[in-house]
Order: sequence, then structure tokens, then C-alpha cells
Amino acid sequence: MEVGFGQGVVTPRVSSEVPVVLAGFGARKVPATEVHDDLEAHAVVFRDNGTTVCLLVLDLLLLGPDFAAPVRAAVGALLGIPAAQ
Repeated sequence: MEVGFGQGVVTPRVSSEVPVVLAGFGARKVPATEVHDDLEAHAVVFRDNGTTVCLLVLDLLLLGPDFAAPVRAAVGALLGIPAAQ
């Protein structure tokens, strides 16, 4: 069995053109104006006997299917595996 790990920053960059509203801060009424801590994605990939599986963990509160499906497709294409894995 082969196992690999990786991580990357997924923080959206704040600008006046694209304000970022923070989830989980009900009392906050204005978009974020600066980045205090970066958001990250962490991945682990398992490969054994021709089967590859990738698990992603994202610093995100909600991830709907309209965003998740293209991410699955992109990761699958990058790893050469079906998105279902």
C-alpha cells in the first residue's frame, strides 16, 4: 500500500471587488477586510492493488454539491481516478 499526504492554502483573497462574508459570525454585518489565518485543504491518498482513494479535509463551514462536484472531478482527473473514489 502507498500513502501520500499534502496540503495547500485555499484562502480567498479579500478585495473591494469581491467581498468575503464570513460564515459562523451571526453578529458580523460587514464583509471581511483582512485575513487573520489562512484556510487550508489537507489531503491523504491511499493506493493499493490498482485502487486509489483520496480524502480531502477543508477549512470550510459548508460545501454544497455545486462546489463539491467540480472539486471531485478536478481531483479525480489530477490523480487519474474516478471522482467517486
